[in-house]
Amino acid sequence: MTGIKNEKFLNKGNLALIGEEIVQFRDAKLIGLNKYILTEFQRSLFGTEHKIHVHKINERFILLNDKVTTVNMPDNLINRTIKFKGEEFAEKTSRSLKFAANDLKPLPHTFRI
Repeated sequence: MTGIKNEKFLNKGNLALIGEEIVQFRDAKLIGLNKYILTEFQRSLFGTEHKIHVHKINERFILLNDKVTTVNMPDNLINRTIKFKGEEFAEKTSRSLKFAANDLKPLPHTFRI
């Protein structure tokens, strides 16, 4: 994990999933084996503010990189359940997900650089 410049930070760089909350950080400092201090940290992004108070010790941390994509959906599908098909670990899968348009939600009001 590495830190990023302000321009990349402002363009949604260094997004991560901690538990069920999407966060963003600008700087990452390695302090031990697989241990980092993250600074310039933004919480509760993309509609995950309701997950801010439900964290547990040793929750999963997933760095969301260029392989995570968004799907353009028409507005009339917001809040409807949609079935997605694809491959996961070389197996064909399908999942039903509620399209909540979370990526259209604004950053929290505490945003600063």
